[in-house]
Amino acid sequence: MNKPIVSIAVTTYNQEDYIANTLDSLLMQQTNFDFVIVIGEDCSSDNTLSILHVYQSKYPNKILLLDSNKNYGSDLNLLRTIKACSGKFIAICDGDDYWIDSNKLQKQVDFLEQNSTYGTVATLRKDFMEDSNSFISIATNFTGAYSSIDFKDFLFKNYITASTVLFRSDLMCDFLDFFKSNNAISFNDYNFFLFFAHKMDVAILNVVTTVYRILPESGSHSNDPVKVWSFRKRFYVAIKFYLDFFKIDSSSKNSVLHYRATVDYLFACNSKDFVTCNEFLQIFKDNKDFLRFFLLKMGMKNSTWNGFSFFIEKVNLRLGGVLLGKV
Repeated sequence: MNKPIVSIAVTTYNQEDYIANTLDSLLMQQTNFDFVIVIGEDCSSDNTLSILHVYQSKYPNKILLLDSNKNYGSDLNLLRTIKACSGKFIAICDGDDYWIDSNKLQKQVDFLEQNSTYGTVATLRKDFMEDSNSFISIATNFTGAYSSIDFKDFLFKNYITASTVLFRSDLMCDFLDFFKSNNAISFNDYNFFLFFAHKMDVAILNVVTTVYRILPESGSHSNDPVKVWSFRKRFYVAIKFYLDFFKIDSSSKNSVLHYRATVDYLFACNSKDFVTCNEFLQIFKDNKDFLRFFLLKMGMKNSTWNGFSFFIEKVNLRLGGVLLGKV
């Protein structure tokens, strides 16, 4: 294969029902440059690999397949897939998501080529709810052609979805060096998006290009409170690391940590992660957020309080923050 302008990193595990749709959506891209799809197949136990072999034989110049005789797990599988990407730019598409705009890559490459201060460009998405077989459009307040997101914005929450993103491969090279020397962080998209945002500007194009599939049970969505907190805690750990590493000013640091505590304390408590709960208690105390301090304190003693606390948080949200303040 010749060196492409864009490498599309696809990671997949046990996605026989979705992977063909994903690949078809990538192969339909209309571009004036070459792109290659790099697929990290993580030792699936279903027919995912067989389907990928069919596509690879049909599109040998478009698909680079990385199969495996062992299961790496999501982070390491993404890492090896990214490392196999050789393009000037790298896009990501999870093996159960898909693109609905045949000009997605062209629009994003054009944007980065024309805007040298930007290192990452994402787009909008819509969600497909697998259990109800329905689509949900994500509401935004965008008015222009694109919106800019800076590093401090990302510390509060992840504004972009991996399957919508294109970024400069030089940024990933820098992050891989950074990752090697900092064992405190894991290799996942939020960690490198934070790093990218600190290095260069990030844009979100005001166009829907991607469908994000929400499954009833997955790594990011679950009815198991331990699994939910395990996923959310990755964000909290990454944020704490970057706040210290990049020496964020104390006022901004306090605001970010208080926000994270307000959105995560019930999940941590439900999972009985009392070490983190005690961190959140101190954050609430420092910010004079005494009602949440009380709710968390009681929840740590008696789990039945958590249902009441979730109810209070929902009422607070509907009333615009009257009870507990806006989050």
